[in-house]
Amino acid sequence: MEVFEIMKLLSRIMFVGMGAGFLVGCQQDGRRVSLHDDAPGELRLNQMPTRDLIEASDRVAEKFAGEINRMARDDWDGYRVTMYMGDIQNKTGTMRTDDFELVQQRIKSKLMGSDLFRDNVKVRADKRRIDDLNRRQGVGGQDDDPMQERSSRSNSSSPNPDYTFYLNGDAIGVHRGGNVHLYYLVFTLTRASDHEQIFDGRYEMKFDNRR
Repeated sequence: MEVFEIMKLLSRIMFVGMGAGFLVGCQQDGRRVSLHDDAPGELRLNQMPTRDLIEASDRVAEKFAGEINRMARDDWDGYRVTMYMGDIQNKTGTMRTDDFELVQQRIKSKLMGSDLFRDNVKVRADKRRIDDLNRRQGVGGQDDDPMQERSSRSNSSSPNPDYTFYLNGDAIGVHRGGNVHLYYLVFTLTRASDHEQIFDGRYEMKFDNRR
């Protein structure tokens, strides 16, 4: 009887030890990293670290929030302006445009977290995307109330181009000898009517991946 109990105890110890070893192995193979920390090996990729993408979006959003609040007070005369997500020009030569779309989307999300921003700016989604969703879901089709449809059409209007803006982005990379990399990001708010760049937010970083 005692031998049987000892064998049961040993089997439990072995099972726990195997589970702990499995967990340790998982932690060694991959672990979560803070958004504001560098992940191991990122600098060896010759690309802008993800930590800098996060910091760039935070800084630009903070600057834009201040500028938009000032313009709402001084220039827009109580008009609620319209903002679209604009184009991104990627001239880095090493990074995907998706990386900078993440920065653009984080800027938008941070701005929309402000009541003051939403009171003064309405952000419109891509028309083709919404039209496609409407077709797939049958919104605006024959099953809708025709009186309601005519009413919404009569009340809808195109945004005033003097109060319509695009959030555009440019990403540029300069590379020296395969080891030294300089990245420059700039996001601008551009008016639709005259193409004037109202203001911008910039971020730049440089690293040597031999260190």
